[in-house]
Amino acid sequence: MSARQIKNRERIIDELRKELVGPAPDGQPLDTLEPIVFPTWRDSWGPWRDRHTGEEILTRDYPSKRYGIGVLYPYGAEEMDDDQRLDEAGPDSAGFIAKESDELTEEHDERFAEKLEDAHERLSASLRDEAPEDFDLSLANSYRPSSIAISFLAEFPPDSELVVEATGGRYTAFNVDIQESEFSLEWWVRHPVSLTARFTDEVSCKEDRSFVSTGSQIVNGTSIGDAGPIDLRIEVYSRSSDADGRLRLITVCLVNRTHGTAYGDESCLFQSSFRASVVSPDTNRLILPYPEAPESAALLDPEEERLRLLYRNAASIATGARSAAEWGGLE
Repeated sequence: MSARQIKNRERIIDELRKELVGPAPDGQPLDTLEPIVFPTWRDSWGPWRDRHTGEEILTRDYPSKRYGIGVLYPYGAEEMDDDQRLDEAGPDSAGFIAKESDELTEEHDERFAEKLEDAHERLSASLRDEAPEDFDLSLANSYRPSSIAISFLAEFPPDSELVVEATGGRYTAFNVDIQESEFSLEWWVRHPVSLTARFTDEVSCKEDRSFVSTGSQIVNGTSIGDAGPIDLRIEVYSRSSDADGRLRLITVCLVNRTHGTAYGDESCLFQSSFRASVVSPDTNRLILPYPEAPESAALLDPEEERLRLLYRNAASIATGARSAAEWGGLE
């Protein structure tokens, strides 16, 4: 494959990631810390990005509708049916809300009712399964996942550490006024989230089977809105894989432990991912090939035998749960 082909492939992957996972910051800067008023609807057309952080601003859809991959919902969040979604979302989900005013005329009331009915109809149509043959990205999160995890085999010599670095983004809503209209727009601005946890070899290897957890949130920026912090945790399950306990089968989880019976977008973590590494003063080759289940050669069919032969030098290092695992720097 030529360098140009590789570059084109990387560009396609990057665009797909922006479309499905996000974020995709673009457009003119907008000061979200000050009241935002546009003279006309046309002046509000974007795209826009946050002036202070350069982060993405969503102007058309709420975050969980815009992105269907890499979302961690509050722990225990229940799936809502179509009617519950309409009651919960209301006209805000259509991108506008009515301004508070005692001077709305009867004509304005009728226009508001028409737009509200149209918004509900459009939202109902998007929620109904009118075309089952079409791929609906929103179904990717129908189970409301609250965690992602990877498992790998690692060696823990003395003074070694397991380092986990998690990243993601939160979205908070804010209103935008249009002078020529009685409606306000509801937009969403992204705030980056990062979380780092370190586990010493004594903690990771303290028992034959052990569990450790840490939880805190570090938000880059001056404001994260009024929703408050989410309970984001890194949890590690450790199991012994040899006699002296230095080889451990590790499962690292990133969990949104925010409690709630029904999820809200401001309590979700978007673009969720994390990186795990085992570091030691003496060596950095501490993550080993993932152990395979013992299988008798007589139980393998011809295709499995061919695959084992073909990929005999391509070891699998990790396996993911609700996530895809990739690795590097292990040669």
